[in-house]
Amino acid sequence: MDRLIQYPAQIPLVEDMLNAQRNAMVGVGHLAGAAFGANTVAASGFACAPGEGLTLTIAPGALLAPGVVDASAYGTLAAVSSALVRQFISRDPVTLAAPATGATYIVSVTPQTVDADDTVLPFYNAADPSVTYAGEGNSGLAAPTVRRDEAVLSIGTAVPAGAYPLWQIVIPAGSAAITANMISVAPGAPFYPTLASVASRIVAPFNAQLAVAMGGYPLNAVVADPTTAGTFWVSTSSANTTTPGATGATWQSLFNGYATQAWANGQFLQLADTATQTVTGPVTFSGATLVPSITDFTGKAVLNAVTADGRYARQTGGNTMSGNQIITGSVRVMESSLQAVKTVADAWLNAYVTDDGYLEIDLDRLSTGKGISFLKMDGNGLVTTSGGTLAFTSQLPQTTYSGTAGDAGSYTITVYTDPSTPSGKRYRISGQTAEYTSEGDQIISLPLTLNGVLPGAWGATMFWPTKINNNNDQIAQITATPTVSTIQVNVDILGSVGTPTWPCYVTWWIEGY
Repeated sequence: MDRLIQYPAQIPLVEDMLNAQRNAMVGVGHLAGAAFGANTVAASGFACAPGEGLTLTIAPGALLAPGVVDASAYGTLAAVSSALVRQFISRDPVTLAAPATGATYIVSVTPQTVDADDTVLPFYNAADPSVTYAGEGNSGLAAPTVRRDEAVLSIGTAVPAGAYPLWQIVIPAGSAAITANMISVAPGAPFYPTLASVASRIVAPFNAQLAVAMGGYPLNAVVADPTTAGTFWVSTSSANTTTPGATGATWQSLFNGYATQAWANGQFLQLADTATQTVTGPVTFSGATLVPSITDFTGKAVLNAVTADGRYARQTGGNTMSGNQIITGSVRVMESSLQAVKTVADAWLNAYVTDDGYLEIDLDRLSTGKGISFLKMDGNGLVTTSGGTLAFTSQLPQTTYSGTAGDAGSYTITVYTDPSTPSGKRYRISGQTAEYTSEGDQIISLPLTLNGVLPGAWGATMFWPTKINNNNDQIAQITATPTVSTIQVNVDILGSVGTPTWPCYVTWWIEGY
């Protein structure tokens, strides 16, 4: 670092004062470059906290950034373009306002060198030393009095050119105020820990005086044991001033949980040990393991492959078993069938699932392979045998009725299983009308609504409860195509056969699905 030399009675020059300040700045800049690197950007301070509403308060801070000594003339000194790490400072807290919610913002810092604090300075008047000039050459013009390296803070959705990111602010839509959990260090922020903050993280021997001086070791700090080589301790609490290894101390060994030689000897097989070793629990072997053949199967000896293959069934098939086999649990036959053979009966049973998903059981002649009988059940549970199709109770006709025979308004419903209809059912509904005392129509509401009426499947017949004469002059007829819910019955007098007899009734019927 350069220092100016001055002598008694020497006339001071303005350059002397300017060079003194420049030399100090150069010394500080090179010291910062040695500590952080000549091309490193580093920020300290600039703590970010929520303000009122959508505002933030940024604490004072400093930014180190690469630059040059002076890009422009410094007073009467010429510009110097030599590389130098410069320090830019934000001296006071700064308030920034987020433009809106529902967005992510970046707080940035821009290094800026400005000549500021312009003032009309007094200058020496050689013509009349008792009267000073106002401004240089008595021009009355103000001149800057300080060259300031400023750290200028801003907020926006992107980092401006020449600026560096510090904080990221994520504000959900509709937020009334910024909270601490919306603030985080921005990606690429040039924050570095201070020397004081990392001093306690260096793996150095524990020092009780240092622990007291810095307010205790932090959580997870690692220290070396001051007396035992190779022993290290990890702090399990914050502000830790206890002594490692002491009773009640909040430290644990750095190697806590790692295996020791003694523990490993008790947990693992030792390959070079010829003594009998006992293993508790299951063991998985990789590769071939040779096991001697045995003949005594009453103990706990291990079977080799040859012995096991001759004694137990193979999963891949090709097994011939003799004697009764008791199987506890389910037996699954994949892509094949279950077969039972009775040689004395010259018959064998073959049970399997067909390609269309039906269950089929065949009874075939063993000697010729010809079929004797079969049973097949489809996906609907319907069963067909070689003797015909089985009918379930649910498939038989079902009859319901209302009233008593001969009663007006009585009816009977019979339901048949009929796969030919869209519903798979066929309904026959028959009933008796109310009494007729004269010619006319009755519209009968069917006791159930059909999905459809079968073509030509309806009719009507006259009915008298008692015989009066053989020449009744009335006929019953259906006078309109029945609907799915009604049937229209008409009684008419012919006028040529005999004498009408009243009252009379009509029995009607209809079939549908």
